[in-house]
Amino acid sequence: MTDAELLAIIAQAEREGWTELDLSGNDLEGLPSEIGRLQSLEKLILGKIDYKEGEIKRNRLTAIPQEIFQLTNLKELHIPYNQIKEIPDAIVNLANLTQLDLSSNQITQIPDAISNLANLTQLDL
Repeated sequence: MTDAELLAIIAQAEREGWTELDLSGNDLEGLPSEIGRLQSLEKLILGKIDYKEGEIKRNRLTAIPQEIFQLTNLKELHIPYNQIKEIPDAIVNLANLTQLDLSSNQITQIPDAISNLANLTQLDL
């Protein structure tokens, strides 16, 4: 996916008030700052297994993009199958988060900040 295509998708999502955005399988190494404008977003998918096609759809993220921490209405964040090494303390900004999937990454430590996510019911590492 080109930067222009990604920006067009984000602009459309903002205009139309999308609650879910799936950007898995695009070899993304980061996200543009514009993603932080998607205040209606409740579910963000940046990696997954596509069972129909029998393949893993991943990106190449080495860190959780800081812009994600502006998405305060986010309930589900799925970033498996990337190369993320740590969970920043800014994760506490996602107070409405109920599901956090960081499985199949390179995380070796869980920050204390995770315990402040009172609504979190599912954590996959």
